[in-house]
Amino acid sequence: MSYSRIAFKLLLILSLWPFSAHSSDLGIIRFSCSVNANSDHFRYFTQLYSHAFKQLGYQFDMQSLPPLRELSHLRDRKIDGVCARTDGILATPDTSTLVRVDEVVAKSHMVIYGARPTITVEANNLRSFQKYHVGYRRGYLGLADGLKNSGLTQLHAIDRPVHGVRQLASGRIDIYIDQHIAIVGVLKQHPTLEERVHNLGSYKKRKAFAYLVPHHAALAQPLAKALKKSKETIPLPRLSLPIDD
Repeated sequence: MSYSRIAFKLLLILSLWPFSAHSSDLGIIRFSCSVNANSDHFRYFTQLYSHAFKQLGYQFDMQSLPPLRELSHLRDRKIDGVCARTDGILATPDTSTLVRVDEVVAKSHMVIYGARPTITVEANNLRSFQKYHVGYRRGYLGLADGLKNSGLTQLHAIDRPVHGVRQLASGRIDIYIDQHIAIVGVLKQHPTLEERVHNLGSYKKRKAFAYLVPHHAALAQPLAKALKKSKETIPLPRLSLPIDD
C-alpha cells in the first residue's frame, strides 16, 4: 500500500472523529421532570436535554414523576438526575450530595391560591397563614420546611395539583401553594374550577437547575455548557395565563 493511500485513510478517519464523538454511543441518561407529561413545559425540557446530551454523546430519556416520587427515584438511583429543581432539593441527607448543573433552565414560581378572594396573607410573613388550613404540594422540600418551621399547625400535604385545587374549590382547605405552571395546567384541564379559586399572589420565585446523582458528577460542567448552547435554539414556552408578579 502506498504512503499516499495510507495518508488518505488517516485523514478520512480524522475527518469522521467529531461525528463519532457525538454519535450517542456513551449510553443513556435518564431524568425525571415533575411537570405534567402532556404539558408544553415537559415537551420543552425533553427537547432541551435531548439536544444537550446529544452534544455530549449520550442518548436521553425523560419521565414525568410527582415531586415526592422523584425524590424516591433519586434515592434509589432509578434516575440519573432531575430536570428543574431549586436548591431546596438538597435539604435531606439522602439528597444533599446531588450535584447542581450551573446553568439556569427555568424559574420556579410558587403561587398562593385561596378559596375566597377576601383571604389576606403575606408571603414574607407566614404567621399570617396561621388561622387557615394550608395545602401544599408534597415533595418540595424547601416549601414544606418553610411552612413547618413557621409553626403553622393546619398544614395539608397534597400529592397532586388537581387534588389541591379541588380541595380548595370545595372549601376543604383555605389556601393552596404550588408551582404556577402546575395550577395553570389544572385550570386549563378543568375550567369550571377557575371561577371557584382565586390567585392571591406570588409566594416565592427562585432559579431552577438540573441536578445529577453523584455518580455523574463529572457531567455537570460539560452539561452546563451544552444546555447554554441548546437554550439558544430551543425557546422556553410561555404560560397560557399571565404570571402575577
